[in-house]
Amino acid sequence: MRPVEGAPLRSVFCRFRVAIGFGAGSLGIRPYLKVGQMKVTHTTTWQVKMGRQGDFISVNLRAAEIHKRLGASEIKLLAALAGAPQTQWTYVMIFPDEAAFASAMVAMDTDAEWLALGAEFAPDPPAEATGSMLARDLLT
Repeated sequence: MRPVEGAPLRSVFCRFRVAIGFGAGSLGIRPYLKVGQMKVTHTTTWQVKMGRQGDFISVNLRAAEIHKRLGASEIKLLAALAGAPQTQWTYVMIFPDEAAFASAMVAMDTDAEWLALGAEFAPDPPAEATGSMLARDLLT
């Protein structure tokens, strides 16, 4: 094997395989990633009801304040421009690490403001959740 910036080519290829999802078992991933120290992102995809976009934005503004208070470092609300219906929006919470994410999830179970928002949302929701994902940021 020839070196690439001081590292064997095999090492570089293995890092690439992990980044694209191959060989990502616990033994294959540990030498290359700082598990527990990476940012964690949680996304929820929503189908927003026609004419209810403003209501959904209002709910998400309130949710963002709560999630930031509980430890999220960044919140995004993404509206599809291409590749999906324009009524498909994604709410994104970014946490500094897995511990911060776990702490926020536990806190949400008893957070009065979060529970009140859920109670307001449930009777006539402006959108329907269609999917969610929890992911590690492999490049942080």
